[in-house]
Amino acid sequence: MHTWKRGWLAIGLIVLLVAAACSPVVEAIQVDEPAVAEVQPTEEPVTEVSGTDKGDSEAAEAAPESLAAIDITVVNDLDIQICELYISPSTDDYWGDDYVGGVLEPGEETIVTIEPAMLDMMAADCLGNQVSMDMQEDLQADSTWYLSASYLSAPLAEGEGDSTLVVRNESGTEICWMYISPTTSDFWGNDWLGEESLEAGGETTFYLNHNQYDIQALDCNEDELVVEFEINISEGANEYVVQEVPGPSDDGDAALLVTNTSGVDICWLYISPSSANVYGPDRLDENILVAGDEIRFTLDSGDWDVLAYDCQNRVMDSRNFSIASGEEMHWELSAPVDPSAGGNSSLQVINQSGVDVCYLLISPTTASVWGEDWLGSQILPAGSDTTFSLNAGIWDMLALDCDQNVILEQYEITVPEGGGAFTITSTQ
Repeated sequence: MHTWKRGWLAIGLIVLLVAAACSPVVEAIQVDEPAVAEVQPTEEPVTEVSGTDKGDSEAAEAAPESLAAIDITVVNDLDIQICELYISPSTDDYWGDDYVGGVLEPGEETIVTIEPAMLDMMAADCLGNQVSMDMQEDLQADSTWYLSASYLSAPLAEGEGDSTLVVRNESGTEICWMYISPTTSDFWGNDWLGEESLEAGGETTFYLNHNQYDIQALDCNEDELVVEFEINISEGANEYVVQEVPGPSDDGDAALLVTNTSGVDICWLYISPSSANVYGPDRLDENILVAGDEIRFTLDSGDWDVLAYDCQNRVMDSRNFSIASGEEMHWELSAPVDPSAGGNSSLQVINQSGVDVCYLLISPTTASVWGEDWLGSQILPAGSDTTFSLNAGIWDMLALDCDQNVILEQYEITVPEGGGAFTITSTQ
């Protein structure tokens, strides 16, 4: 019976799904300082095709011989027992067999013999918690893997580990999800609260090993209350306080008028001081700001950040502004351009970056958010091109690879009325 990698990683990736629902990784990227770029008038596209037909016998090569097996010495550097250990090729969808077959005590080691490859490695404690993980390790020779808390999907059992962390909720809002992950990890892991919640004014204790951690807390509407990185947890007792994010108040000395001109209903609206590292709770409080309606908030004078999502969890608009005492700021919500809307011109995008483009965001220079991925479910392979219909004007472009790494971020691209072409030439 195989253990599926997708099953182990599904919970580890829940925060990415939450982020897609509350703060999408792609959609929420903000437009930075512009850099001018020129677009050449449209010419006949030139397509270069390289490679050899599968039927070309002259290009056929013999299958490579199998490489000699390598030994991976796994050392349990943790102070807890390891009951499950998996090492398998990164190309596999399942982890395969458990290499422990029993218990690997703290300080003990075991040897796994496997063919050299790009490998994924995961270890779990005897409660089934993933406590160490390394993905896509290119191992071609004998090596040693020291199990450490580079990945911790859940808190340790009571009494385990060398540290405790008391989390106190002073946010004024119930916390339904909390993720605590070593800073060295690329994953948040499981929700540490499990089926419980942390009431406003309450506290809870987690058991873990001393390390540097990242913390994220979400309210019961999946709104982010706090996210903080590189928190040092020392041996012994530690405390972390989730504090309230200031927002609109009845006794404020300034006002914000929000008019929904986006053409779609707004279901989430965030207003927080620019000094805060998160937006805090939804200020609509489960209400909807219908297209064409407006709402007024009273708030203190100062610097503020605002963010709006439609009811499909898409970022509609965001701003930051300074407001003086006695002043009323007017925020007219606008919507990013719908890629399917078309226009009076066209833009040919040519990918000569050398890598596949999986996300392509094109937004008017006047917009403050990128909007939707113009490729949708498609990919723009290296060496290929595609053409979009849009209005003539000045646009910004963001291209990401399939791991959401930035390939190109270009501003003020002029698209003439007769159509134009833009080449993605190289990675940054």
